[in-house]
Amino acid sequence: MKRSLMTLFLAISGAALAADPATFTVTVSDSGYRAPAQTAAGYTQVVLQNTTQAPHSFLVLRFKDGTDEARAKAVLAEYAASESPEAQANFDRALESFGGVTFAAPGSEKSYTVQLEAGRYAVVALGADEAGKNLADQGFFAAFDVTPGGNDATAPRADLMVHMKDFAFDLPETLPAGRQVWEVMNMGDQTHHLILMRLQDGKTRADLDAWMEKQDGPPPFDPVDAAEVLSKGKSSYMTFDLAQGDYVASCFLPDLKTGAPHFTLGMLSFFSVK
Repeated sequence: MKRSLMTLFLAISGAALAADPATFTVTVSDSGYRAPAQTAAGYTQVVLQNTTQAPHSFLVLRFKDGTDEARAKAVLAEYAASESPEAQANFDRALESFGGVTFAAPGSEKSYTVQLEAGRYAVVALGADEAGKNLADQGFFAAFDVTPGGNDATAPRADLMVHMKDFAFDLPETLPAGRQVWEVMNMGDQTHHLILMRLQDGKTRADLDAWMEKQDGPPPFDPVDAAEVLSKGKSSYMTFDLAQGDYVASCFLPDLKTGAPHFTLGMLSFFSVK
């Protein structure tokens, strides 16, 4: 009987351990990324170790059929040079976005959780350096494989589910202050992200609208965090620690038809944290 109970206890303990997401750590230095060559498909905590003296962000991208590393870098170079509807469309045809990490402070670690699917991926930095050269060509591009099986992790428990649509955020008007996990899912046809900003004390929606129209002078908000770019049907789990105040969620990506930023089409959502 004791042996049977011990066997059952060990089995339950093993199942509990298996429920934790796998960890995939990317280290960024001044010369670029260092990442594992492969990981197993399933729920994965992607960790950014920032050893530099500057803030850092990255995306996790899966290559679509017909895309190799050279094609991916060419698409990223085009996107860095012009965030136009055409560049966005080429990005979407070649790459599938599984979120990322943003605003990682110098010398810090930051993470998020995502369900990776089998395939060929890369961790990439969007943008160009001071000389105008694509960051993906300067070492900030690390390809890796996601293999089927071997990861039995379950989804993290989310305190809030946020749907991104064409063109709106599904957010409540009020949220509690403190540390919380958001599951952010893209339910639209276009690619979206969620940029989180806190209005400065004394500033209002009218102040933000006026600044958005001209983008002249200091903005009336402070950047807080983000759920990075997600392709259609993808989701990520983000941990936010929110202080009391008034917040704005926005999407700055271009509409594939008109080129208008998504926030001008309705993806500008206000809420209060109390």
